[in-house]
Amino acid sequence: MTDKPSSLTTVENALNLYDLLLFSSKKYSAADLMAILLCPKTTVLRLLQQIEVRKGLEFHRETDDEDREWFWLDAPARRPRIVCSPEDFKAIEACVSHCAVPPAPVAPGTPRRPMISDERAAQLKESLGRMRLLFEGNPDVISDAVEPPSKSWVDLSASSGLLSRALQALQEKRLVRVTWQRRRSVASWTMAPTGLFASDDTLYLSGWHMPDGESQPKPARNASRPQQDSQAEGGRKPCFVCLHRLRELTLLDETHDLPGSGAGPQYFGALGGEQFRVRVRFEPQVADYVQDRHYSSDERFIPWSDGTLELEFTARSGSEVISWLLGYGSSALLLEPAPLVARLKEEVCALLARYGGLAVYPPKDAAEHR
Repeated sequence: MTDKPSSLTTVENALNLYDLLLFSSKKYSAADLMAILLCPKTTVLRLLQQIEVRKGLEFHRETDDEDREWFWLDAPARRPRIVCSPEDFKAIEACVSHCAVPPAPVAPGTPRRPMISDERAAQLKESLGRMRLLFEGNPDVISDAVEPPSKSWVDLSASSGLLSRALQALQEKRLVRVTWQRRRSVASWTMAPTGLFASDDTLYLSGWHMPDGESQPKPARNASRPQQDSQAEGGRKPCFVCLHRLRELTLLDETHDLPGSGAGPQYFGALGGEQFRVRVRFEPQVADYVQDRHYSSDERFIPWSDGTLELEFTARSGSEVISWLLGYGSSALLLEPAPLVARLKEEVCALLARYGGLAVYPPKDAAEHR
């Protein structure tokens, strides 16, 4: 039994217990928790049961050789990144201070007990101080030590100046002179920027490729992609350039009043070709990711009751569709068109042959190879 009864409420005891298990990373017996919380064993076990049934927590209990039960809670391996403004902390701190002040008595001379004790209020304010050190700051900056992406990425840090000038050109509708480079291929031309969009983990500047004199070299094929479904006007052709391949972007004095280059239909595939309809079924674990993105102007999403998602869109490059679907592995099933399904099967067979045929793992080993 405890030495003296706790003066804290059940909610306060629950908060204290949760903080103790989450931040100490230690194992506690029921007797340990009774002594710390100054609560009877029945209260401690009831609070532990409430924590155990909460989702998202790794709660553990085990019995040792002496039939003593031990309890602990695993802190999440990846902590959520939370941004709190100074105003948020002031509001929470004000609530703590208010709850620590005894309410006004209902009758003269009638003492009233505060909602939380002075000791608990001091603990909460101390916790707020620690949180402020972790979370307070520029609301636009999540963390000073941002983890790198888990997959490949394009570093656009060196392109910040180009991006600033591109945004200025978009806002003021000015022509720009761009110099684009890939390996040893360099091209320079005049462009009327009309949009900025993200695709394939990088940023693209879209607009119109303006006609130049004969002395100016034409841009490389991958630097400016004419939209085959849009008609060129007055020698102008719709185009886009990836920002990280730009070496120079110079603002010109001339302005323009051209519409967005993406006014016409947009279809999946950068290489171009004949249009065809694609139908894919995605597993629930990737459905949200797929639905957040655009694939063609006439795309169609069909959610199913089992959590899978069917996507229909128009493409014009079978090779790019296959490469894209392989990135989803077994989470994507290509349904149509039949010729592309056959090509995808051939690619999968070629992959198996490259890795020495089909490898069958026992269930435990299979999970480790995912």
